[in-house]
Amino acid sequence: MESEAKDLKVDDSTLAYKVYPREGAPVVVLIHGLASTKESYDRMVPFLTDSFHLITLDQRGHGESSQVGPYTFDRLVEDLRAVLEAEQIERATLVGGSFASVPVQMFAARYPERTAGLVLLDGGFFRLTDLPGYDLQAMQVRPPYSTATMDEMIEGVMQGYGPYADEFVREQTRREVTQKEDGRVYLALPHEAFVAYLTEYATVDLPALTAAFTAPVLVLLADSASRPAGRDAFYEKALAAYLASVRDGQAATVPDSLHAMMVTHPKETADHVRRFVLENR
Repeated sequence: MESEAKDLKVDDSTLAYKVYPREGAPVVVLIHGLASTKESYDRMVPFLTDSFHLITLDQRGHGESSQVGPYTFDRLVEDLRAVLEAEQIERATLVGGSFASVPVQMFAARYPERTAGLVLLDGGFFRLTDLPGYDLQAMQVRPPYSTATMDEMIEGVMQGYGPYADEFVREQTRREVTQKEDGRVYLALPHEAFVAYLTEYATVDLPALTAAFTAPVLVLLADSASRPAGRDAFYEKALAAYLASVRDGQAATVPDSLHAMMVTHPKETADHVRRFVLENR
């Protein structure tokens, strides 16, 4: 699978991304979730390269991109624009994983001519502050999550993946964390960035945002069995309200999948993306 790793200088920072070229094909940009990296899509990429020109991007503060602020969604939108301009791409479908589903909608509102469509992977259709039991202030003052050892960190993540835990998950976890001078293991994403991004994600004015763009949207949901108990009614109501607020929206569920569906169900997720992109060329 041919690919090219690239770095783009933006002001005093560097954005790392990878291109899987297919000349003349529709462009799809895969953007990872919070505290993750572009490699989270590595399992999904092989199911898309036969039909699309792909880009995977480490967002600011993540992966191989610079840990230089400002850590704002506005900056993420402009970083994405800079990458598309550097690659001379006029129009693309944007796939946003989890928290990235909000900045891709912001991009569609700001640059409608450059947005062919949006795929939101289990996020972006409600505000976290509307979620029953969510405490934004507690999140903002909570100290950085850490473990005493790398093995302890990896084991915790592996448990979260349940039957889907494997060597890929283990190696991806290693990319997402780092051991600091105190000997403990933390998220590689700076805590300042984690709090800033999650705060914007939690408090977005979603009705105002959806009113500002016209791009078609596909919301892909993880299996309801993977959610905390008692939230099904909230999700159903929030999804219905979201789809009613966009001009061209649809939703589908990836059966048995977890929140990181690009990891647990890469082919099924890619099949939905393929269908959506080809329908909206």
